[in-house]
Amino acid sequence: MRAVSWLAAASGILLGFSYLVLMGQRPIPSVDSPGWVRELVGWGLFGAVFLVGSLVALRHPRRAGIAFLAYMPFIAFCCAYPEAVFWESDPHGNFMRWPDLPTALFLAILFFLPFYAALFTIRHKALSASLFVVSALVAGLVFRACEWSRVLLPSLAAWSAPFLVCGAFWLGTSKLGWPPLIAPRKTTLWRRLAIVSAGCVLVGAMDVAATLTWAAARSRFRVFDCSGRPLFIRPWRPDHAVFTARLIYVHHGERVSGRRQGLWAIGLVQERFWGLFWSERVVLLTHNIFRENETSFIDGFRYQGLLTRCLPMVFLAPCARARPVADAAIQLRLLREAPPDDALLIIGYVRKPPEDDVTPLAAREPLPGRGSL
Repeated sequence: MRAVSWLAAASGILLGFSYLVLMGQRPIPSVDSPGWVRELVGWGLFGAVFLVGSLVALRHPRRAGIAFLAYMPFIAFCCAYPEAVFWESDPHGNFMRWPDLPTALFLAILFFLPFYAALFTIRHKALSASLFVVSALVAGLVFRACEWSRVLLPSLAAWSAPFLVCGAFWLGTSKLGWPPLIAPRKTTLWRRLAIVSAGCVLVGAMDVAATLTWAAARSRFRVFDCSGRPLFIRPWRPDHAVFTARLIYVHHGERVSGRRQGLWAIGLVQERFWGLFWSERVVLLTHNIFRENETSFIDGFRYQGLLTRCLPMVFLAPCARARPVADAAIQLRLLREAPPDDALLIIGYVRKPPEDDVTPLAAREPLPGRGSL
């Protein structure tokens, strides 16, 4: 008994924590699409309920079972509604169509009605069975007549299954008289608040550590024919990050010319131009080839996840290669001595003129405008 209960609790904690980490890494979707309901509300509540519910189940299995069943309809709907989509075509191409929100809510209520009608009258078995049969027949007739049933109901069933399994399990253990995994005991209100606060801090720290580890583990380097990235003196887009960093740790991939090189590194910021917070001194760098004991010019982008945008993490997009500061001398000079907007700046190499060109330099036609070479 205890082994099964510990396995269920551990699985719920791991599942809930995984969804919280996933939500923190996902970019914030546009409000024009229902996807933001799933990724910000649905996944967040899914992770929180499974994590907290599984922890509560260690001392109070019945409370945990009730919590799983109580939150099931709302979370399942938030996760399933964005997936209930029809693909349609018109002269301008393909587009997605979702059901109206009132229609989707009505179908979801009918979907859960037989289950909860039987659950609330479970002590009266005859009444419970009758309510279940009648509500199931009514719901079946409505589902058969509505075109949205075939895209909404499978998702609702899939997202409801984990809550139903966990809720039934913990309620079943309480009804069978299984002892709780950790004996409950009376504590003061302040002690409870301290325990909850410490738990939140611990979960937050583990979430940050898991996010950084996951980003480093997924770091890859892909070769693209970009023909060199053009020079710049201002950000390309809001998440553009440009700075120099001394690589204090490089993931061990292989050794080249006696130096370790890998696909991710930890850098100590030396000179910042834009894209970093003033407090960020140590940065995780990913998606490139980094070499140890090297001060590099970093031209990359910040992660845009709900949590990752707040962490010191920069990935080097294709054609945004890190290179030693010695190889980025021209770019660094541009950034340090950016010309005014009305100036003409010419960048090039000085070469010896051809032998047949004997025109003195002072006699050459000046370029229009002002600038520097």
